[in-house]
Amino acid sequence: MAKINQPVEELRERICIDMEEWWSINKYESNTVIVNKEPTFEVGTIIEIAGEKQGELASVLRIVKDIEKQDNQKWVITLNAIGEFNKKVSVITLRLNAEEAQALNRLKKSIGKKTASETLKYLIREFPRWEETTKEIIKSAKAKEAKYEYLKKLNREFMLAF
Repeated sequence: MAKINQPVEELRERICIDMEEWWSINKYESNTVIVNKEPTFEVGTIIEIAGEKQGELASVLRIVKDIEKQDNQKWVITLNAIGEFNKKVSVITLRLNAEEAQALNRLKKSIGKKTASETLKYLIREFPRWEETTKEIIKSAKAKEAKYEYLKKLNREFMLAF
């Protein structure tokens, strides 16, 4: 069982590249990254591009515009252009402890989503429907309970009459 005070887990997709490539992306001189592993995210996903060199670590958030398979081991990921990130999305960083991250991963698997981001967006989209359904269920249950209490009262009065 996971302890609540375990380190937090970031639930954002991350691509690690070398610092020279990172600087060109960060300054919007480049909008593509080549990776040697099939991406686990889809077009429209916010990803973190992280660069590291001799202990120096930096990252920038970008939106994936396109994913193209170049050959068996390489994929070209096209990122959003300058300024698009700020006008199209809101970024929410979740810091979850290990137990919360495991719960989110279980939910992700149970509803068939690939990423935590897709899972949270699904929950946000579906919440109004769930809320309405829950209200209807509660209203129906209260009506049934009121009818039961009324019938119970009539039955008690009937039994007391004899």
